[in-house]
Amino acid sequence: TKRKFRDNYLYITKTSAGSNRIQDDLLMGITNDNESEDESVCSNSDTCNIFGTKIIGNVTFLIDTSASMNTYLRAKKKTRMNAVKDELIKLIENLTNINFQVIAFGEKDEPLFESGPQPSTQKNKSLAIKWVSELSAYQNYTFPMQSLNKAIDSLQTQQIVLLSDGEPTRYIGLRNNQRYCSHTNSYESIHSCVSSYNELKSSELGKSKVRIDTISIPDNLRCRRGVCFEKQYCESKLNPFNNRYTNNWMGKLSSDNGGKCTTIK
Repeated sequence: TKRKFRDNYLYITKTSAGSNRIQDDLLMGITNDNESEDESVCSNSDTCNIFGTKIIGNVTFLIDTSASMNTYLRAKKKTRMNAVKDELIKLIENLTNINFQVIAFGEKDEPLFESGPQPSTQKNKSLAIKWVSELSAYQNYTFPMQSLNKAIDSLQTQQIVLLSDGEPTRYIGLRNNQRYCSHTNSYESIHSCVSSYNELKSSELGKSKVRIDTISIPDNLRCRRGVCFEKQYCESKLNPFNNRYTNNWMGKLSSDNGGKCTTIK
């Protein structure tokens, strides 16, 4: 079957299993050419990113609103929360031909659109900008997995961008990297739980796995006796002050789900 999408002809063929396979990923709004990706989803390709992370298709932003986000971020000369809000608003203004969603998470999740990702119309973007501008960092805990699963559940979501400044809250007695995984009813690492859920839903919904990009908001650089250390969650590095390695949960989450982890500089 041949159909036209924008200026391209797309071909759909039936497999021996009786399912349809899309031969041109443009039908889903994603290509393998990064240079053309951001032009199709943003009015200005130069600013089609958030802290350097490119937007490539229908996207859900997960924003940490735990109280630690009120901490001053020296690199941006503002609080972590205000830095994220300013960057996200700038990007939302630039979105076009795309569906988008924002979910604030902490001990509970608060979605911008109750019915899931919505088209980037001027009306929806205006609603989103007002909603984001009123976000505050007030939640006592950091539980991202419910919000991650909710984003993966959406048939339209192709990309998740998660921003956080710390480790997810864990219960006393669990190992440092373990959290409760609802769909396996077990305790395991976040990246393992989310990755298996992503695989499960992609099979159930008949779509590609959702790409997950992560953005780590680091602690301010700390120095003592000539030794400096910046705590971030993309890479596991030895903290010289307590002789422990940082938990690179965000790096593992993104690498296991086709994305990348970026540390704000």
